[in-house]
Amino acid sequence: MIVSWYGRSDYKCINDEQVVTISGGKWDGLYKTIEAFPQIFDEYDYIWLPDDDIEVDCATINNLFQLMAEHKVDVGQPSLSWDSFFSIFLTLNVPNFILRYTNFVEIMVPCFHSAHLKKYYHEFKNTMTGWGLDWVWAHSDAGEQMTAAIFDLIKVRHTRPVGVNLHYLAQSAGQSPDMEMADLLRKYKISDGRPPFPFNLSLQAKGGLKVTNFTAANALIIWNMRHFWAYKIRNEKKVKTGASYIRRYARQFLYRKLGRNV
Repeated sequence: MIVSWYGRSDYKCINDEQVVTISGGKWDGLYKTIEAFPQIFDEYDYIWLPDDDIEVDCATINNLFQLMAEHKVDVGQPSLSWDSFFSIFLTLNVPNFILRYTNFVEIMVPCFHSAHLKKYYHEFKNTMTGWGLDWVWAHSDAGEQMTAAIFDLIKVRHTRPVGVNLHYLAQSAGQSPDMEMADLLRKYKISDGRPPFPFNLSLQAKGGLKVTNFTAANALIIWNMRHFWAYKIRNEKKVKTGASYIRRYARQFLYRKLGRNV
């Protein structure tokens, strides 16, 4: 394990991890860390870049690598548990699904095929917050949609409010997350910035005995919500419909938002 450490305090090693200490943000620090270990592209097939506040065990990490290889995903992430701090609906765990192919993989916990990371890691150099990277590395120049995914078969827990420390660092350095994202999206011609972009989409979901498509361009908002809740979820001997889950989901979202702002 390699630790890219941008904290102000000293890093205390737990085992035999290799540590690179670089002031700044997560992503410009990761750029310099990868530059210090260029051999990772040849020595490893898959590389995971999680934040330091992710609660996860070894078995889940191994399963993530296995799922990436099994489904031939270029960039993916584990879903977030329901007791996680979160900012994007799409990333929360959906029971009974194996994975959802998406147009968005969050900067919090992305996992890459090494060739895909090699293609995009140079973009880390000039961004502290990483805003916009979520869309860029999930974008395929070849037009192939099923190359980025969120794996619902596994989940991790995000233990701290979203983005607080890194946003403070960026502001202190005179950097704007919104401008960083706008520059990246403009460079890759992903969008001209008009609504409904940015909009996080599930392009296709795999689970159980069927594959469900959610690609109707004229119903993006409706389907983005319905793919979580419209199907029935079996919990032991009970069958719960979407309505109760929508209410629970909305409550948790508000609680997280309020908790983050306090």
